Amino acid sequence: MDFHADFLGPVIGGFVSEKKDFRWLEWVILFMVAFNYLYCIPQSETYKKTILQKRARKEKQSNVLLSHPAGPPLSTVIQRIVLKPFKMLFVESIVLFMTIYMAFNFAVFYSFFAAFPYIFGGQYGFTPSQQGLTFISIALGCVVGFLAVVYIDRRTYPQLESKYGVGSVPPEHRLYGAMVGCALNPVSLFWFGWTADVGVHWSCPVVAAVPFAIGNIMVYSSGALYIMDSYGSLHGASALSANSLLRYAFGGAFPLFTVQLFSNLGIGWASSLLGFVSVALVPVPWVLYKYGKRIRAHSQYIIMKEPLLVNSQV
Repeated sequence: MDFHADFLGPVIGGFVSEKKDFRWLEWVILFMVAFNYLYCIPQSETYKKTILQKRARKEKQSNVLLSHPAGPPLSTVIQRIVLKPFKMLFVESIVLFMTIYMAFNFAVFYSFFAAFPYIFGGQYGFTPSQQGLTFISIALGCVVGFLAVVYIDRRTYPQLESKYGVGSVPPEHRLYGAMVGCALNPVSLFWFGWTADVGVHWSCPVVAAVPFAIGNIMVYSSGALYIMDSYGSLHGASALSANSLLRYAFGGAFPLFTVQLFSNLGIGWASSLLGFVSVALVPVPWVLYKYGKRIRAHSQYIIMKEPLLVNSQV
């Protein structure tokens, strides 16, 4: 989950910017980067293909690997790492629609980093440190959303594995979390926008952000699992690379015009505009759940396997 801890930035940054100057914001980031770097140094390789290649070279059991110590040619690397994710994004319906949905949620999530200071600083007169504390609602929602996805998987997957067999459960069953969480996003955006617009007590829009964070995490987690289960280890990494590219592009672009959007349309209508788009995207996991098998059958990257029903009584 690559944005669960992003709420810490505004919380810490609000106090740092209020008590220190802007340079200390950069120092804090530098300290965290150094800590993460030191933490990663002793970690071992986990990619199965790389582990097997190293083992084969060490034991001298693979003449093919030993005869190509320099690895694949540059053109193959470019095709596999750079071009393949772009191709999958535009030719694979599962990747395209799930990525658009996840990218929009990711963009709204990051627009809160500009919207919260604008709303709680201008509408409610919060100080920078108080503005940062409002992001704790996002943290709470992320935790609840993550636990909800785990709970749904734990409740459904044992029964599905007993029915289809371990490793043979259709990928569409990974979408349960997204199907539950997708309704929370538009509800949260309408609730957040109009309570803040009319100046209701600050606790109301703060609480309103919680359902969005819950739904966001549920859609993100279920969507990533669905993509990986659909394309497997061979093509799943490329599919998720395309997904990450669009998510971060949207996430980087939306905060650039969030303040202008809220100031020109007003808090209520700006949030409602995002809510209407979110409503339009709600059917995505439901459609993929119903027609996913048919879509996967036409994919050039997926080899369809008929699940073996282990227990037809389930």
